[in-house]
Amino acid sequence: MSASAVPILLIVAAGVACATSGPALIVVEEHHEAVEVWVRAGAPGALLLHFDAHEDLGEPDEDGELSPADVIVPALRAGAIRDCVWLKPPWLASKRGTPLCGMVVPEGPYFLDFDLDFFACENPHAGHLDAEITRAEYEAALAGGRVRMRGEARDGDVVTESVILARPPGPYSWPVRLDRVRDLGTGRTRYVKGTICMGEYREAFPVHRPSEEDLDMLFAGLRATLARLPRPPLLVTIARSVTSGFVPADRGPILEARLVALLADLWR
Repeated sequence: MSASAVPILLIVAAGVACATSGPALIVVEEHHEAVEVWVRAGAPGALLLHFDAHEDLGEPDEDGELSPADVIVPALRAGAIRDCVWLKPPWLASKRGTPLCGMVVPEGPYFLDFDLDFFACENPHAGHLDAEITRAEYEAALAGGRVRMRGEARDGDVVTESVILARPPGPYSWPVRLDRVRDLGTGRTRYVKGTICMGEYREAFPVHRPSEEDLDMLFAGLRATLARLPRPPLLVTIARSVTSGFVPADRGPILEARLVALLADLWR
C-alpha cells in the first residue's frame, strides 16, 4: 500500500474520505469505527501514532461489541497494527503517555490517528453519579444483567459488595455497577446503582476547554512535531467523538476543519 497512491474512496464505506494529494485521510464519527479502517488498509506491520486525550485500551465484551474506549486492543488482536504509541496532549496532567516533544520517530510504516478530544475534551459521564435504589430495583437489575466481575470492600463497619454487569447493548454504553452497602453497626442495608466510569475511574476522563490562544499553541506544536516525521503516514484517521460527548459539539466541526487543513498543507 503506497503512501502516495492510496485509493481513498475504497478504504471503508462507514468513513468519510477526504480528498488530499497525500496519504488517505478517513474521518469517522466515533473512535472505535477506525479499527475497521486500519484492518482494511492491509498494513499489519504499521505502528499507530495515537493522538488522544484517552488511552482507549478498553477490552471489548464477549459479544465483541465495541465502544469508543475499545480501540487499541481490538486493533492489535485483529493484526491491523503491530504496536501503538499514545501521544497525549500537553494540557493533560498525567504521567502516562508520550508528550509531543518526546514522540518516537517511526522507522517503518505508520498510521496517524487523531481523536478531536486531543484539542478540546469533555467528560460525558460527569452526570452519571451514583444513585440509591430500592432492594427490588437492585435485584431486578442483577437478574437482568450478565455478571462481569464481583468484589467486596470494607471500611470499618461498612461492607460494600459490588457487582459489575457487562455493558448493556449500544455503542456508547458502559458497564453498570451495583452495590449492596451493609452497615454492620446499625444493621442498615442500602443499594446503589452507578457506572464504573466514576469514583475510582474519574481521573480517566479529563476535561479541557481551551481558549483560542491555547488552540493556536497546540496546533503550532502539532505542526512542528509532524514536520519532523521522515515520511508521510500510510493512512490518517480522525475521530470526531461528538456523538459520544467527548468533544464539545460547538467545537467539533471547527477542530476537524483546522486539523484537515493542517494535514493537507503538510502533505500536499
